[in-house]
Amino acid sequence: MKRFTRALTTAAAIVVLAFSGVAATSTAAAAGEVGALGCTATGADKDSTAYNKAFTTTVNIRSGRSTNCVALGVGYTSHTVDIHCSSYYGGTYWTYLRNVSTGVKGWVKTDLLDWPNHRLVIC
Repeated sequence: MKRFTRALTTAAAIVVLAFSGVAATSTAAAAGEVGALGCTATGADKDSTAYNKAFTTTVNIRSGRSTNCVALGVGYTSHTVDIHCSSYYGGTYWTYLRNVSTGVKGWVKTDLLDWPNHRLVIC
């Protein structure tokens, strides 16, 4: 009986949402999203400079422009990177890059990169 009552209550809530024009979204789907691009965003390779840029410290290379996005790999100070482009999000600049040493592509906070005479190429 509890199962039937729970199913009936859920169905009633969906009907109310449908008639009110409110979209129902699952908490699991919303949890991985960050900003308009979410945690699966990529950046075009707009920067054409050589692969001489490096990490200033050990960093996480992330799937999106937030520390809430999953870490895809790690970058070390001995690694070089191929910068693709940068984007401002959440009060800071993030850079989409490819770690030449490992092949991992993802986002890193721009201030964690060693860029002498750098210029931002916006995504």
